Amino acid sequence: MGPATGAGSVSAARRAVDQALAAAGATPDEVDAVFVSACGDPGLDATEATVVGQLWGDRVPVCAVQGRLGDCAGAAGAVQAAAAVLALHAQRLPGTAGHHEPDPALPALRLPTAPRDEALRQVLVLCTDPHGHASALLLAAPASGGPAPDPAGPRRTAAAGDPPASA
Repeated sequence: MGPATGAGSVSAARRAVDQALAAAGATPDEVDAVFVSACGDPGLDATEATVVGQLWGDRVPVCAVQGRLGDCAGAAGAVQAAAAVLALHAQRLPGTAGHHEPDPALPALRLPTAPRDEALRQVLVLCTDPHGHASALLLAAPASGGPAPDPAGPRRTAAAGDPPASA
C-alpha cells in the first residue's frame, strides 16, 4: 500500500487542525506561526501546504525543522513540538533549512529560511504521516505578566520535611 495522499489526508489534516483550534477556543487568526513536517514526500508536503494555505495562506510564517535535523521517524511530531516550545520561549523562529524554490503547484506560503525574531503568542504544530493520519497541537506562550518557563524544566524546591539537597 502506497502513501495516502489527496483529499482523504487533506481532510484528516484539516480536521486535526480544526479540532486543535476548537479545543483551545482559538481561531486561525490567533495563530502566529505553523510548524509542519515537510518531510520531502511530495504527497505529504502537498497535504500540509494545502491545509496551511486554506487557513492562513501566506499570512503566517511556516517552519519545518526536519531540514536541519534529518528524519526523526516516529519522533518527528515530538521534535516539532519541542522546536515550537523553544520558539515560543525565545520569540524566535528557526527558519526552514533546505527550502529554495516553492512548488508552483502548491499554495503560496510564507517560508522563512533563516532564523528570525517573531512575536509569538500561539503556534500550531501539524504532523501528517503516509497512512493518512494527522495530528495538530496548539501551543501558547505564557500569559504576559509572569515569567516565562525555564526551558531546562521545573526546578523542585525543598519543602518542610524534605531531606537537604545534596551538593
